[in-house]
Amino acid sequence: MSFSVYRIYSELYGIASVLTLSAMVLAWSAWLEWRDKPSLRMKQISLGVASLAVCFACYTMGYKGMIYIFPISFIYFMLFPWLQALIFTACFCVVALYAGSFTEPMPVWARYSFAVFNNLIFAALLARVVAKQKAMLIDVAQTDELTGCLNRKALIPDLQQAIDDFHQKDKRSVILLIDIDHFKSINDTYGHLYGDLVLQSFAQHIKLLLPEDTRVYRYGGEEFLVLLNGYKINKAIALANPMLQMILPGDQRWPPLRVTCSIGIAAFSKGNSLEFWLKHADEALYEAKSQGRNRVKLADALNTQLA
Repeated sequence: MSFSVYRIYSELYGIASVLTLSAMVLAWSAWLEWRDKPSLRMKQISLGVASLAVCFACYTMGYKGMIYIFPISFIYFMLFPWLQALIFTACFCVVALYAGSFTEPMPVWARYSFAVFNNLIFAALLARVVAKQKAMLIDVAQTDELTGCLNRKALIPDLQQAIDDFHQKDKRSVILLIDIDHFKSINDTYGHLYGDLVLQSFAQHIKLLLPEDTRVYRYGGEEFLVLLNGYKINKAIALANPMLQMILPGDQRWPPLRVTCSIGIAAFSKGNSLEFWLKHADEALYEAKSQGRNRVKLADALNTQLA
């Protein structure tokens, strides 16, 4: 804001107006951030306004305005996906440098242009590396180390997205809640190392029976959850039945073992919630176990729908 006052004092009213507008937009964005109501769209608009102000400064002030091209270039990569950021930044740099060419002599303008595009290349490469590392960290944070399945950190957002798809696109989803039968007995009889092997093998068993893009989660302990987006109940049952039994081959350390599981199935329905969706699947699983295990059971809400 002090720059605006100085430009008004210098009777440079055009520059003062642009700087004042930019300062107001940036102040509004900062206020939202301070109030814990950050808006990515507002940040992008603020960046656009700041970019226009820099272009105007390049046109009126030459190199004094061109020095602000460098930080603005980096900010684009913070607020937009990588490819969009690269395109927007390249366009911004071209426009800003073109504006500066009206004020600065060719040797100075050429040096700044060379530095700006070197900076653009460096910013793009750095943003690419950071994006890959971020994706890797998210993958590690959302993956169960023992089984390679997704964990509960990934589950809740995915279930919420499935619910949103149901309300917005009428896309139905079904969950399978799976529990390995007598797993405590396996641990007690053969030890925890063998128990870990059973969990790993069972997770692989489930994945092999499902379409490649299906998301499988370790729900906790010996429980797994499968999210079937866009599936009907009959198709979910057809996928669930082959999961009920698995033969774990023996070796020199471990005996062969027949592993069974119980499965509760629940579909999301109108008037439901995430908590009740999971609750219905859990109730169906409990019913399957109480009726003798090694079976598939539908939630009561589903039986009503199928009738």
